[in-house]
Amino acid sequence: MTEDSAFKRQVRARMAEAGEKYTVARRIVIEDAAIRAMLHRDMEPAGILRIEIERARDQVRVDIYSTRPSILIGPHGAEADRIRANLAELTGTRVALYIFEVRGPN
Repeated sequence: MTEDSAFKRQVRARMAEAGEKYTVARRIVIEDAAIRAMLHRDMEPAGILRIEIERARDQVRVDIYSTRPSILIGPHGAEADRIRANLAELTGTRVALYIFEVRGPN
């Protein structure tokens, strides 16, 4: 199975789930992948376990589950503000960022 067919499967699943046209679903799948890649690349020491992305009409909600959320939050929330601004620039919409701590090895 090639990467292209896996991508098309994700787009078709998004189309079936949300009832969107192919071009809209494709843009959202690409944007979600870019969000995940940016967070994993920039915040590798934070131990990110899971990223959930939800979309509303004018806002994107990003939930980050991390073993070390203090790295994501930073001093006085400065790092979280930077992440939020980068995500808003990437998506072009408002971003609601939620950071959760995951305890234990699981």
